Amino acid sequence: MDKRMILKLAKQLEAREQINIKALVGFDGFIDEVVHVVKNRTDASTYTREKTLSDYGARISASAGFSSSVEIVSLSQKLGGNGPILANSLMKLGVNLDYIGAVGYPSINPVFEGLQEGCDTVIPICQPASTDAMEFDDGKIIQCKLSAFEELAFEKIKERVGLKSLAEHMDGAELMGFVDWALPPFSGEIWQGILREVVPMLSVESVGKVLFFDLADPASRSEEDLKQVLNTIVRFAKHYKVVLGLNLSEAVQVAHAFGETIEKNEENLRMLCEVIMSNMDIDTLVIHPVKCSCCMSSGEYYEQEGPYCEHPKLTTGAGDNFNAGFILSHVLGLDMDSCLLMGMVNSGFYVRNGRSGSLDEIKVFLLRWARGKIN
Repeated sequence: MDKRMILKLAKQLEAREQINIKALVGFDGFIDEVVHVVKNRTDASTYTREKTLSDYGARISASAGFSSSVEIVSLSQKLGGNGPILANSLMKLGVNLDYIGAVGYPSINPVFEGLQEGCDTVIPICQPASTDAMEFDDGKIIQCKLSAFEELAFEKIKERVGLKSLAEHMDGAELMGFVDWALPPFSGEIWQGILREVVPMLSVESVGKVLFFDLADPASRSEEDLKQVLNTIVRFAKHYKVVLGLNLSEAVQVAHAFGETIEKNEENLRMLCEVIMSNMDIDTLVIHPVKCSCCMSSGEYYEQEGPYCEHPKLTTGAGDNFNAGFILSHVLGLDMDSCLLMGMVNSGFYVRNGRSGSLDEIKVFLLRWARGKIN
């Protein structure tokens, strides 16, 4: 923990009573059901859960050749998807926000009512997908049902938003987030369609504005598809300050797409940054493992440790909250070390409280961290 850097960030945030930034985020949407896997049940209301993925994996492996049943217990139902969680966190931090995506159609699903109330505009494209997010102390398994995303396509966006309206929303935004490429099958086509048909319609200079991309886990997509979307992201960099956000596993997969096999551990973060940035002409790359984070921008490498939480209340969405803190700080013009810390503090608050924090709550959390008062 670098106490000096933490207090510097706290002072930077304290100087900002209000966040005067307009953002546009899209395009996915999920209804997340957060669940625990039951290990042993004592009675109708008492059970112990599987605490680790490794234990659960061993249990599943032991079932090979036999039949097995697994009980899950629902803890909560909430808005999900990289886009809505990112948007919700930015909104909580005080950003003025428009959201376009899979939040219900023709009316918005009640799960997204809070997002609708907090955003300036929410434009629905189609029904949300759904997930069971199986939470463990050392990670999570997200089981997705994606049939609703068959309608999440560029033609539907043209029909239900309109090219002129989408261009106006992009013109009005200082910060944009195009997220979750991997799961919606037509995300790549949406991004290409925007580049091809909407960007030429913009009436406001876009150079200098921040456009954030998040792939989500690309393991289910072909390497050729991954290479194509990485090329699309680079093409956007001719018009915007592009930021690409990856977790450690995603960074390893992107490096592999560029022909480099790098072991997935935090000791290789700098190498991953160098490989990816040498193949992508973008403004900034940020990688966020669990205990630290790093980024590379303008040829410089930065790395910071975060407020690690050994027993998180909720991990689904932690990466999206990191991304919200990082890109907001970037738009505000904070130095890269401060951006990394803000991402990790925003995420650190989220995993401990099971919700996104307000700017005031994040300021208090920062000061408590500097004093060694967080678990």
